[in-house]
Amino acid sequence: MLIAFVQRTGAILNFSLFIEQREMTRKKVQLIAWLMGMFVYFSDYFSPLFVGSTMRALSDRFKISREKLAYICDSTSAPVSILVPITGWAVLVAGLIIGMGPIDTPAEAMSVFIISIPFNIYPILAVIMVGLITSNILKDFGPMKVAEDRAMNEGKLVRDGAQPLMGDELTRIEPFPGIKTSLI
Repeated sequence: MLIAFVQRTGAILNFSLFIEQREMTRKKVQLIAWLMGMFVYFSDYFSPLFVGSTMRALSDRFKISREKLAYICDSTSAPVSILVPITGWAVLVAGLIIGMGPIDTPAEAMSVFIISIPFNIYPILAVIMVGLITSNILKDFGPMKVAEDRAMNEGKLVRDGAQPLMGDELTRIEPFPGIKTSLI
């Protein structure tokens, strides 16, 4: 519902138009999606949906497969949610460690969570890996390479037989007439 609201306000369309005014390349579009995934962290579920919805038009224009866009969004937004101490995951983890050893208060638990952030190796490596792949330092491989080759060579952003989780009725929402945003 929130994504539909943001689309109806014209914010997503105007953001896309704002970005398109710059000299864009496939690499830059992927890097923007990666950066958005790091800085738009409502939750590990909503953030990939929001970043994907925002970047879909641009990634479609530059023939980035939906599989790769999903990878960029999910493998950035979800790991960042556990690395940032102002998300629901931080509160959950802090709540789980209360009573373990000498940790008796929520403040102590949150301190332990914050101190442990550099030791969260998987989310840190996941975010770095997405950055390396989007910047073409690491090349696509396996099924991602197949998807990207299909998108570039055949123009098929979604594989044959795939059923995207976001329905057409949500992706085709037009902005409300007359609404202006501050980007363009």
